[in-house]
Amino acid sequence: MYSTTTVVRLLSRCVATCIATCIVTAATAFADDAPTPPATPPAPNGNAAPAPNGNAAPEAPPAPVAPPAVELVVAPTPVPVPAAALTEVPVHCGDCSEGRKEMLSFGISTGLRTNMAQLGDTIAKDGTIELGTNTALRALGGTKNLFQSDKDDAVLVHNSASTNSAYKFLSSSKSGGPLMGMTIGGDVKLELAKLLHLPLFVRTGVEYTFRVSGGHHERVLGSAIETTTPLGGAVRDATGGVTGGSMSYQFDAKWLEIPLTVGLSIPLEGGHHVYGGFGPSYYRGGFSVKADLDERYVRAATTLVDGNTVYGPLVTDAIHEKINFAWAGLGFNYVLGIEARLDDRNAIFFEYAATGGADTRFSSEPSAQVQKLLTAVNSSVAGGVVLPATPDDRFLKRIAFPVVLGGGFFRIGYRFYAL
Repeated sequence: MYSTTTVVRLLSRCVATCIATCIVTAATAFADDAPTPPATPPAPNGNAAPAPNGNAAPEAPPAPVAPPAVELVVAPTPVPVPAAALTEVPVHCGDCSEGRKEMLSFGISTGLRTNMAQLGDTIAKDGTIELGTNTALRALGGTKNLFQSDKDDAVLVHNSASTNSAYKFLSSSKSGGPLMGMTIGGDVKLELAKLLHLPLFVRTGVEYTFRVSGGHHERVLGSAIETTTPLGGAVRDATGGVTGGSMSYQFDAKWLEIPLTVGLSIPLEGGHHVYGGFGPSYYRGGFSVKADLDERYVRAATTLVDGNTVYGPLVTDAIHEKINFAWAGLGFNYVLGIEARLDDRNAIFFEYAATGGADTRFSSEPSAQVQKLLTAVNSSVAGGVVLPATPDDRFLKRIAFPVVLGGGFFRIGYRFYAL
């Protein structure tokens, strides 16, 4: 236990210490705020210059040290994001530029068609309307079909010219090959990217296909029918002579197509596109064959031989007739293509298109003279269609043949974007 005197002494010392500390702190703060006196120039002898009263000048207090600079970093102000931008997925339109039209366009195009109506085999290789085996034209003239193929006639005319025998079946022949054509068309196309936010398109239009070349055939009979024994002379007497008889025919084809195509359009950089689609098509058209047979040729085709007997001719007059095979109905189409932009509104495109519709159809009804010809060339003696007994000399009133419209082809076109 301390005495009262001791406690008073301790308290006095604490108070004195606190007062001294406050005085020193205040003096230091006053010295920091006071202006720094100018430096005293040195004396000429190199010693410090004396004070005015003769005493040495006091040393200048040290210069205050500036606190380190504090760099302030300002956080950027957040930019509000619309709610729609967080939910809506933008559709890439292939490096879209402001002002470029991307939605509604109109196009025109053209392309070459080969083997129109799928008649190439008939014209070039097979022929059609097979002759009866008893007709003089087949039995003695080496001709298998009423519409002889390019291949068969090429063989006959070459061998006829190369032989010294009586088998001079043909004196000449000309052929034009399968049908070659052209398609021209126009379309309207709607891109659905901006409307449905899907890379789809819908396209429809009208396309017209027509023949450009091919399908023509000519043949001239040689002397074989009249010189072949033992019936050549009898045929000559019955017909008045068939050597030099000529036949020509011309195939033709044309049709109209209205396609509806739905497909996928993939945008590329620069506004270009690759695309593909398919859909239904409506077709209307067909093909035809125009035949010209002179009197000699008709008589050779409608004269029948049986052993040593000659019947006919069943038809004697020249024939000039056009027979049509028409069809209208639904088919299909598909397309693969690429489109190149020229500027904001104009583009060109190149594509492969395949279309098709088919059905077996009866021909248009020919004249009575042609009906007699068709019946006679398909007849035999066993059939009873011989003079004077003619149960029905117009039995074949019409013939049937498959009508195939369409086919695959390449085309090029121009497209104008309106919207």
